[in-house]
Formats: sequence, structure tokens, C-alpha cells
Amino acid sequence: MKLIRTLLPFLTIAGLFLLTGLILVLITEKEKLHLSVNGVTGGPYDQFFAWYTYIGDGLVVPVIVLLVSLAYPKKFVPHLVLGLTTFAISGLLAQFFKRVVFSDYFRPSVVLEGKLHLIDGVNMHGGFSFPSGHSTVSFGLFIFIAYVFRKYRSIQGFCAILAILAAYSRVHISQHFIEDIIAGAFLGILTFFLMHWILGKFIFKEKLVVQ
Repeated sequence: MKLIRTLLPFLTIAGLFLLTGLILVLITEKEKLHLSVNGVTGGPYDQFFAWYTYIGDGLVVPVIVLLVSLAYPKKFVPHLVLGLTTFAISGLLAQFFKRVVFSDYFRPSVVLEGKLHLIDGVNMHGGFSFPSGHSTVSFGLFIFIAYVFRKYRSIQGFCAILAILAAYSRVHISQHFIEDIIAGAFLGILTFFLMHWILGKFIFKEKLVVQ
């Protein structure tokens, strides 16, 4: 509970995003919902989201975790391990659900073939849509950053916004449906809390205590 209170700025903004997305998913068919978002593509933000989506890429996240962990040298190792394990476990869980549990969930480019405005230069994928791996990893990354800089409420809020933009980018470029990114975001946050509990209880007992 103390960790939740500490991360309240991040969790409040992220929670509003999750709640809004969940309501939209429950009251709207996913195809219609995606087409409504796809209707705003073709503008000046296309290339931004096509680029920004790589923030959740497996090659980018470890570098960011390393740089963020350097901010507090005395806690470098526990922070680094927390960030990397959150990244690794959340990514593995996302892939497990994608390829084993929900392997028959197809992406917008397949479900809505011929109906989408696609962005030039984006390599479209067809299968393993649910949940969004990039959204999972992005939320795991940004809640980790919010945790490292937890004394600064403004940084926590900014991290939440960056995480939301990363998740939204997957819908904007039609790689995922709204339900995919909502599930991914929740999974990323949940994984962070799980890894913090495991590492704090069994390995870095005093180093990950929330003051």
C-alpha cells in the first residue's frame, strides 16, 4: 500500500487512461472503435507516433533503464535489476499471452483489411494482437522511472503521459486495437509491482524500501 501511495501521481493518470479505455471497449465494437481512431490519421502526428512507438522496443528499453539507474549511484544495482527484470518478465508474459492464450487474435490490418489509412514506412503485422507487447513494456518502463524519481510528482505525471502516448501510438499506427493496449498497460504495471515485491522481499530488502 505504501508503494501505491508513493506512486499515486503516476497511478492516478494511468488509472484514468485504463478506466476510459475499458469503458470504450465495453460499450463499442472494437472494429468501430479502431476505425474512429484511424479517422484522425493522415495528419502531422503520424510520423511522430510512427517514431515514438519504438520507445517500447526491446533494444531501447534496457538502455533507458541503465541511464535512469545511474541517477542514484548508491542504489544503482537494485534499480538496474528492478528495471531489467520488469522489462524482461513483462515482455515474456506479453509474448506468452499473445502466442499461447490468445494466439488467434488478429491485428487491425487483417481484421479491417482495406478499410484503414496506413502510415507510410510502418511495417504492418497481422497476428498475435492481444495484448500489446509494446504497451506492456512501455508502462513497465515508465512506472519504473516514476519509481526511481518518486520524490518528484511532476516527473511521475510526465512519465504517465509518456506511457499513455507510447500505448496510443500502437493504435494510431494500426498495429493494435484499444483493448490490446489497455491489457498491455495493466500487465506492465502489475509486473512492476510484482518484481518490486519479489526483489524487495528476498534480495534487496533495504535498498528498495519506499521512504
